[in-house]
Amino acid sequence: GWWQYDERTSRELEASYKAGERICELLIAGFLYVADLEAMLQIRRNDPSRRRRIKRDLANIPKKGIAGLRTESDVPNQEQETQPSESANTTSNPGSAESSSGSYSLAVPPESDREFSPHTDLQETIERINNLRLDDDLSTANDRRPQRRVRTFDV
Repeated sequence: GWWQYDERTSRELEASYKAGERICELLIAGFLYVADLEAMLQIRRNDPSRRRRIKRDLANIPKKGIAGLRTESDVPNQEQETQPSESANTTSNPGSAESSSGSYSLAVPPESDREFSPHTDLQETIERINNLRLDDDLSTANDRRPQRRVRTFDV
């Protein structure tokens, strides 16, 4: 197989490679590419600066999928992936999102019991700023800087 190509494109590349062709034109995601099989490079036809190295490798190596997202062919069987230790630690929440295999939970537990309130957080931040001592204690007698003023905002 050809590293990180879909099956159709991989078959086209393999056929050209076995036929001893030097180049192979590919249509990938609406763009026309030229695969240079001698230099092992893929170059976009209308923008030669868009290039990447290509390699021929085993087709059964685990892949991350497209843009890091698993594709259906990349997800192993549920029986192979689920282990007793993982399933014992996983709690099922009705509102949590799970992957198609059911072994990954995307729900994030809340950091505290209180509800998130941007208004409360803003008030706390304003209080902290107001309580800061912004006196310039480190200034020397020769260094006279104007006093800093802190503006307070009512929310």
